[in-house]
Amino acid sequence: MMFGKKPTQVTAGIEHAIATGENYEAEYRIRDADGKQRWVIARGQVEYDVNGNAITFPGVLTDISDRKLAEETLRRSEERYRTVFESIDEGFCVIKMLFDENGRPVDYRFLGVNPMFEKQTGLEPKTIG
Repeated sequence: MMFGKKPTQVTAGIEHAIATGENYEAEYRIRDADGKQRWVIARGQVEYDVNGNAITFPGVLTDISDRKLAEETLRRSEERYRTVFESIDEGFCVIKMLFDENGRPVDYRFLGVNPMFEKQTGLEPKTIG
């Protein structure tokens, strides 16, 4: 059983692929035979006969549940990091060291700063990065 994405959206995507000859790809959730929610990616491509009529739509359905779980875990971790980064009352920055051809550090570039760093240094976001 599919849920999350409406069957009509999936059908519309397939119909578009048939009409245009483009590859079909869609990610959606299903419920497996045990009732567990799984994420899948469906990929397919229409095959036509010599008259241009769609005759088959071979494809593959791949379980991507582990990938989706990893993406969600990463998103939550980044959200927690961002919350701490933005709310601490100490100036904090992340920089990238730039090296010369001999491997000696010669400069640096700001990759990220928190609001307190901006306040303490007077550097504006447009000058950072």
